[in-house]
Amino acid sequence: MLSRTQPRPADAPDMPLDALQNPIIDAYLAALPPGVEPRIMGSRTLFVCEDNARARDFAAQGLSRGLERLRAAGHRPADESLDGLIRAFDVHLGTPERAIASLQQDSALARVTDLAFQVHSIDPPHREILRSIALIARDVAPALGWRRSEPAAAAPSHQTEERV
Repeated sequence: MLSRTQPRPADAPDMPLDALQNPIIDAYLAALPPGVEPRIMGSRTLFVCEDNARARDFAAQGLSRGLERLRAAGHRPADESLDGLIRAFDVHLGTPERAIASLQQDSALARVTDLAFQVHSIDPPHREILRSIALIARDVAPALGWRRSEPAAAAPSHQTEERV
C-alpha cells in the first residue's frame, strides 16, 4: 500500500509524492515473479466540494491540527501557509474540476490497481464527507477513467451473537 503522504528527504523537502512512490512501484514490479498479477494499493487524501473556498476553510481547520501534531513530533514544515500545508500533507481538494486536475498530476496513481481515498487530515463534518464521496463517484472517478469492479464473491456476514 502506498501511503497518502510520507516524509520527504531532508535534501528534497518539496519532492512530489509520486517521485517518492514510483521507485517503490518499480522495485515491486521488478521483484514480482513472472505471471503474477501486480496488486498496488494507492491511498490519497481527497476532499471534493462544490466550493473551493469552503474546501479550503475545512482544510485550514484540519491541517492546522495536523501541523500541531507535526510540531510535537519535532517536524517543521518549510512553508506553514495553507497552500504549503496542502502540499506538505499531499492533499487534493476543491471542486471536482480542481480535484481532477490535481490527481492527474500524480503519476503513481496511473500505476495502482486499487485506490482508496480518505479525508484525513481535512476532517470535514460527516455530511460534507458524504457529499464528497458522491462527487468523487459521480464526477472525479469517471473523469480519470476509474470504475467500480464487482467483487469476486460476497463476503460472509460477520454478525456476532448477543450475549446475555
